[in-house]
Formats: sequence, structure tokens, C-alpha cells
Amino acid sequence: MSRESAPGILDVPALIDARPIGAAQVLTFLPCFLVVLLDGINTAAIGYITPSLVTEWGVGRAALAPVLSAALFGLVMGALAAGPLADRYGRKAVLVAAVAELGLACLASTFAADLLQRAALRVLTGRGLGAAMPNAATLTSAYGPARLCPTAVLGH
Repeated sequence: MSRESAPGILDVPALIDARPIGAAQVLTFLPCFLVVLLDGINTAAIGYITPSLVTEWGVGRAALAPVLSAALFGLVMGALAAGPLADRYGRKAVLVAAVAELGLACLASTFAADLLQRAALRVLTGRGLGAAMPNAATLTSAYGPARLCPTAVLGH
């Protein structure tokens, strides 16, 4: 779809579409891809380690339910907050803050002394991921040519 722009006004999307992918775009896409990858690993890892946690901590599977679902509550909170925060402070700033939060919470969760601490830290990890994911997708979409957006953002 071609858009007309007034003389002297730079049409940035058209400029991005007309050029090959450059180093600056790759430096934007790669961290965004890593955020999406971390989300997948975070989601899968807790289910994978659950049998070990049951054995090592000597708790029943039902006692782990809050830990397993905590990240999902955090994801919802982060996703709901991400848009307004990004509109106010910028997508990059929110993405960096969200990745810092999820990284610190993930690291801290390795030192959790009990299930309540682990669940609280999983909420923070999920909140960081929930805020990071939509901003990573939006930045990838904004900096990429339209022809590659369905593949880069949706993975199809």
C-alpha cells in the first residue's frame, strides 16, 4: 500500500520498506528476539522442573500451584501496564526496565527460601515478561520493513 506524503516530509515507513535490513535494525531485532525466547524458556522451564521441586522440596503438587500460576498473573499485570507506560516513557525505556525486572526477579528466585517467596518472585518475573513482550513486538514491527513484519513479529 503506497502512501502519499507532502513535499519535504520524510515518510519513514516508506524509507524503511525501500532499503535492505541494516545493522541498526539487526541490533534492534536481536534483543527483541531474545526477549521472546526468554518468555518461552521461562514458561516451559517451571513445568519442566516441577517434578524435581516436588521431590527436592518435599511438597505436594497442589502446593506448587500458586508458584506455577504466579507468572501468569504477573504476565497479565505487565501486559496491561506496558502500553500506557510505553506511551508515556517510550517503548525502549519500558523494554529495558521490564527486562531488568524479569532478570533480577529470575535471579532472585534461585535464592527463594520458601514457596511464598518463589511465587512472589514469579509474579515479578511474569510482570517483566508481560511488559517486555508487547514492546519487543512493537519495536520489531516499527523498525522492520512491512514485507517482513508477519515473519519477524508473528514467526510465520
